[in-house]
Amino acid sequence: MRIVIATPEAVPYVKTGGLADVTGALFSQFRKMGHSVSLFLPFYGTVQKLQRPRKPLSGQKVNLGDRMYYFDVFSEKNAYFISNDYFFRRAGLYGDKAGDYPDNIERFAFFCKAMLHSIKKLDLAPDIIHSHDWQAALIPTYLSFEHAMSNIKTVFTIHNMGYQGIAPHETLQNIGIPERYFTLDGLEYYGSINLLKAGIGFADAVSTVSPTYADEITLPHFGFGLNGILKEKGVTGILNGLDYDLWDPSSDKFLLSTFSRSNLTDRRLCKQDLCKIAGFRDRDNALVGVIGRFTTQKGHDIIASAMEKIIELRANVMILGEGDPAIERSFSVAASSFPGKIYLNTSFDDTLARKIYAGSDLFLMPSRYEPCGLAQMIAMRYGSVPVVNMTGGLADTVDDFNAGNNHGTGFVFRLGDVHSMIECLKRALCVYRNKQDWEGLVLNTMAKRFKWSDSVKKYIKLFETL
Repeated sequence: MRIVIATPEAVPYVKTGGLADVTGALFSQFRKMGHSVSLFLPFYGTVQKLQRPRKPLSGQKVNLGDRMYYFDVFSEKNAYFISNDYFFRRAGLYGDKAGDYPDNIERFAFFCKAMLHSIKKLDLAPDIIHSHDWQAALIPTYLSFEHAMSNIKTVFTIHNMGYQGIAPHETLQNIGIPERYFTLDGLEYYGSINLLKAGIGFADAVSTVSPTYADEITLPHFGFGLNGILKEKGVTGILNGLDYDLWDPSSDKFLLSTFSRSNLTDRRLCKQDLCKIAGFRDRDNALVGVIGRFTTQKGHDIIASAMEKIIELRANVMILGEGDPAIERSFSVAASSFPGKIYLNTSFDDTLARKIYAGSDLFLMPSRYEPCGLAQMIAMRYGSVPVVNMTGGLADTVDDFNAGNNHGTGFVFRLGDVHSMIECLKRALCVYRNKQDWEGLVLNTMAKRFKWSDSVKKYIKLFETL
């Protein structure tokens, strides 16, 4: 099968979040299965790891509204980069310290149109175009104009309903889409245009990154105003996988001591290392890890509100991340109030993140919604037991532990609030203090696997239905 992946970011080239991990993994895994795969993304100023790029296309042009834009295409190993300095040679992918770029809709509309132009010029003739998130959502819409490409099928994957690409009605003209598309069945969204809605409506199939999230987004609470069209269209939920070579505690060079499921003794050295870094006084306390960008979606405000209660449970907390200023301030106040018990680091530190996965006893994720989640998978790989709210991919990856039959891989609560989270932590700490039950739980957790090869087979099955 000939597949083209269109995405705003992908590892190893450029990354701001989990989307890049997913698209990079799909690019690699589709090829491993023997498919012909091409990857398209913008040629940002921050693109990394291009060793010997070629330039298969130069001096190309596309129209957006009444404006014409020129671009080149660079390539390396079937990865293609749409180059236009005006749109993409900037400090950030989507914005800077002042906020999102005001022309993001035009930037990514250009990317979509230039990508389709390049596919024709390069004679790639894909069977499937697999586009990701609102930045690549206009591809099915533009493709509907191209009668010569009408045999190409499209799959649109939603990674987070919270980001939709909404713009004023008049933007429609700027991105070269006729007014007749401004309808309830098209791009119209409460008087504005909505690119995510366009992707859902015009794609041949829609998927998202976990089965539970696929169900949730057809409901008003999780659908962000698009639950109706999603329910009518139908959504396939395919759980993301984890790169077990990249995340491997038995060979992780950033750890004080490597370890495996068959050698948990050395994992204790990782906890000792973490306690030393954080200056924790009582090192027998359970160590709770928190990693991520501070947002209300991730429930970090819930954690911040519960810090004193967590300390009262005789646990230490290590927090790594940055984000919402109010949440960050709350964490900072808590760390100052409980020295030797709460540690906060607001820098981006991949080495420390790996140490937290390897040295923490519990990994806390009280997300209000979580399309899939990667952190809980990494935590399980490294033997840190997840404590999660039962939503989205967290519900699909973490099984609530039952000490009676030694079944389960973590602790799950069902309401995203402080009380539910604290009660769940109490259960977790009871098991933590029973050495035999705890070791059984950690072994269960580390044995769990979420393989990309399984996920990719499900994508191919979806493609074959079109």
